Amino acid sequence: MKILYIVTAFPRNEQDVITPWLIETIKRLQNKGHSVTIFTSSYKGLEQREIFGIPVFRFRYFFSRWETLTHDEAVPERLKRGLFFKLLIIPYILFGCINSVYFACKYDFDIIHVHWPFPHIVFGFFMKMFTGKPLICTFYLAEIILLRKTFHFLTPFFKALLSFADITTVISSFTKHQLNQLLSVKNATIIPFGCTIPEVRTEPRTKTNEILFVGRLVERKGIEYLIKAFSKVISKYNSYTLRIVGDGPIKNSLLSLTKSLGLKSKVIFAGFVSKHELIESYKKAAAFVLPAIVDSKGDTEGLGVVLIEAINYGVPVIASNVGGIPDIVKDKITGILVPEKDSNALSEAMMNLLENKELRQKLTKNATEHIQKYFSWSTVVNKLDVLYSSFIINHPR
Repeated sequence: MKILYIVTAFPRNEQDVITPWLIETIKRLQNKGHSVTIFTSSYKGLEQREIFGIPVFRFRYFFSRWETLTHDEAVPERLKRGLFFKLLIIPYILFGCINSVYFACKYDFDIIHVHWPFPHIVFGFFMKMFTGKPLICTFYLAEIILLRKTFHFLTPFFKALLSFADITTVISSFTKHQLNQLLSVKNATIIPFGCTIPEVRTEPRTKTNEILFVGRLVERKGIEYLIKAFSKVISKYNSYTLRIVGDGPIKNSLLSLTKSLGLKSKVIFAGFVSKHELIESYKKAAAFVLPAIVDSKGDTEGLGVVLIEAINYGVPVIASNVGGIPDIVKDKITGILVPEKDSNALSEAMMNLLENKELRQKLTKNATEHIQKYFSWSTVVNKLDVLYSSFIINHPR
């Protein structure tokens, strides 16, 4: 069937690193015989073209040099940069609506699937009005926080638009709870997304000396608490190093913290790495840590897909008990959960894991089974396939 994905941003070329899980989802849906087209915003005048064999329709909304609301960083982060980006939302919505009407009249599709419904349900609404096709909305978390924190005055209007959706899905139990609290959506279906590296499981190398973190270097990842915890770990396990894979706006402050704690030779800032290098990092990691927090803006992890990646490579995991993380990490069953912003608890968890081979083996075994059952790509794509097929049965062409 023909499915239209409405998204905030989509890779500008095949080397672009944004939304890799979305690309993987689409590829696997294509393998099941579905056809997916993307409706998204332009970036600096970028026009329509295929990416990874996926047709991408990009709507223009401003002069080329200033079409920068999306892509390089998350929209909520952009909006913090000043009044200009807040004002840019107006032409973004206006021209998005105009183009959605044009797109709905010109192209044929069976299902409209809106990702990050705030504000993109507006586009989906117009498409549904002109085509009568089923409308699905998928929430992640960031858009719920953006609506609650910055655009709360739009909540009644947005809730009215959401009533036109035929079904609502979320990526985690936490996202479902947040959505219900804000918009009283109680019956959302949980459909997570899988990891974007090959689902190959290897036995953890018990004599590796690296503790691994992977993610953007932003406040909500809680990396400063990991670095502080690691400084306590090496007082007992001096042969270990901490590898931080990723980049972001707080890198310099993290470098300063590392230097002040005398850890310059013990903490490796690897930056962005290739998929092959990422896989190698997982393969040799003794443990994986995601010390996420609820940041100063109320944002946190919607799911924590890097935990799925680590588990797929047989790495025992430690994470903070926030956001959607508990869907993946069941304390003392599939990993170790610690309170957020607690470096002492984090260091104790790391040392406990490094000291206890039996615990590591138990956690990785349970975690692998849990991921296979709930987060494997076959599970995720089958859920989507069933969802789409049910609409076609109920809404024949």
